[in-house]
Amino acid sequence: MRFTHGIFFAIYFSSASIILANTDVEPKSENSNTSRQEITYMAAADEHGRPLTLPKKIFGCSEKVIAVIELENYKIGKHHLSVEWHDPHSQLREHTKYYFHSHNEKARVWAWLSLSRAKGASLLQFVNPSAGLTEFIGEWNVKFKIDDKLIGSDTFEVSC
Repeated sequence: MRFTHGIFFAIYFSSASIILANTDVEPKSENSNTSRQEITYMAAADEHGRPLTLPKKIFGCSEKVIAVIELENYKIGKHHLSVEWHDPHSQLREHTKYYFHSHNEKARVWAWLSLSRAKGASLLQFVNPSAGLTEFIGEWNVKFKIDDKLIGSDTFEVSC
C-alpha cells in the first residue's frame, strides 16, 4: 500500500486575495506580551486541494486527509514542522517534515495524506469499497511538532 503526502504553507497577508483568509495584522514590537497560539485540526480539501476551515473527523477511503496548524503571534523566521501519522494499529505510517518561514504574525500550515490501494485491489473496489485499504480503516492519531516541540495532537477516522 502506498501513501502520498505533502505539505503546504500559507501566510496571511491583508492584501492577498488568493490566500484562504484575509486578516488585518499590525506588526507587534518585540516587547509584546501577546502569547503564541497554535490551533490544530483535521480538515477535508476544497475543490483546489486546500483545507476547509471546518474540522472534520471521519474520512472516506479515497479522501485526502489534511492536518492543519494555525499559528498566531509566532516568532518571525525559519521553523521546522513535523507531522506524524499513526495508523489504527499505532504504527507510524508517515512522517511529514518541512521547513517554513513565518513572515507574519498569522500563518496557516498544512500537511496531507492520501491513501492508495494495494496493487491489484483497484479492480475489486467496485465490489468492496475497502478492498486494499482494510489496514487503514479505523482511528488514526496525528502529532504536530514545530521546532521539535509537540504543539498538539488530533485523531481522525477512516471509514469505507
